[in-house]
Amino acid sequence: MARWSDCYLLSEVRLRRPELQSSGVYELGFIRRRAGGTEDEFTPFYVGKAKVLYDRLSSYVSARCHNELIRIQHETGHLRIWYHTFRTLSYAESEARLQNRLGIGDAGYYRWNRRLEFLGRNDALL
Repeated sequence: MARWSDCYLLSEVRLRRPELQSSGVYELGFIRRRAGGTEDEFTPFYVGKAKVLYDRLSSYVSARCHNELIRIQHETGHLRIWYHTFRTLSYAESEARLQNRLGIGDAGYYRWNRRLEFLGRNDALL
């Protein structure tokens, strides 16, 4: 079973290049502390898949980032974007299952995703 990695700053993705030379799924979001809490909590806003995690994650710190919501957030730097990953060969199916289960857009868990990835006919939702 896949396990999410620890969280890391997206702006420092180059520091983890060796560990990110595999396929997998990633989430982008923010680290926040709940009111009255003592521990930080990762809140994801985007889920994606990658044949090579490093290549995909490093594309988000570029001025040519394909997702406007992420690009603007990274450029303004009001809140620092964090990520975590899990390695899997079935990255496309894993991403689709998460999106279908948790939802996208303003009404879903992954608010920055704008396109729903569909599962194949034989895939079941998690």
